[in-house]
Amino acid sequence: MAISCSPCIPVVDIAPFTTPSTTLSARRKAAQELAEKCAVNGCLAITGHGITPELLQQAFGLAKSLFNLPIEDKMKAPHPAGMTPHRGYSAPGKERAFQKADHDASDAERRRLLQMTQDWKESYEVGDDANEKDYNIWLPEETLPGFRSQSTSIFQRLRQLSFAILEAMLMGIGAVEEERDSALNVHSGPVSQLRFLHYLTMESDGPDGQVMTEVSRLPAHTDWCSFTLSFQDNTGGLEFKDIRSGTFMPAVPRSDAVYLNVGDMMERLSNGFFPACTHRVVLPKGTAASDTAINGSDIKRVPERYAIIYFQSLREDAMIAPLASRVTVDGGAKFESSTFQAYKEQRMKWHYQGYQKDD
Repeated sequence: MAISCSPCIPVVDIAPFTTPSTTLSARRKAAQELAEKCAVNGCLAITGHGITPELLQQAFGLAKSLFNLPIEDKMKAPHPAGMTPHRGYSAPGKERAFQKADHDASDAERRRLLQMTQDWKESYEVGDDANEKDYNIWLPEETLPGFRSQSTSIFQRLRQLSFAILEAMLMGIGAVEEERDSALNVHSGPVSQLRFLHYLTMESDGPDGQVMTEVSRLPAHTDWCSFTLSFQDNTGGLEFKDIRSGTFMPAVPRSDAVYLNVGDMMERLSNGFFPACTHRVVLPKGTAASDTAINGSDIKRVPERYAIIYFQSLREDAMIAPLASRVTVDGGAKFESSTFQAYKEQRMKWHYQGYQKDD
């Protein structure tokens, strides 16, 4: 069912799932195209998403206003030291993103370098106010007037879009009605997350912007949710891995598209039909800033970057297992059942409690 790409990030128009009064045949056609293209590398550029240019302009303007605040103001809504709640402001260097292969690496020097590496970005996490465990941590209204109401509105609009995409993915892999209803149920409730991201201007002496000794934009990793939606400014730098060649494909900024990458949970739910997409953020090639050395040295200045990210998550108590229909087609389950909470806690430990190999 998968189609070849050599390599590229395919584009899919999902307007039949975001436009009222669309025929069932149009929805099925769009769902099949999405499934075929997303099965290659677990990534897509999605058009017809229904998010207006005005809303995106508002979102990026809000992000810039937020991160331009003095640090003492941003720290009025600090992300806590622990894993929960995963909300509020995180200062540069707080997070570290890794793959399981990095965690399990036998090469001691590789693990040591990864342990030293911190993501050179700042972020602010927003979720549903109904979530009592991962409760929102808001700035005082007088610190940034309108931030709470505007970010909540953006979150709700992206939540609507994510469910339209989820329906298309389930239809595309042939989920029966009972499986569809169950999958929508485990994704329901106040479980997902909106992230405002600001990658700071930094200096790089590594290839392709990969600074692996002290700071990095974002090392290669997969997301633990079902899928992630990424809007980015014109700086670029987001890349998705092509499974066949092992090379990374640039997600070139597009005003008409949102980028999707499949996460670990959707890979399990689809029994591997949709592969979890390894992705990273690097210094974009060919920019004036990246081509200009500082004071004649080999060190180059990396421009700042803004991104608006939405993580489609699941209820923490949900037991995630491959859909029975996919197991039948594939001749067996490729993944064991697991609660989302158990998997999430392991991954969050790597992000927020330092990078340590298990004993």
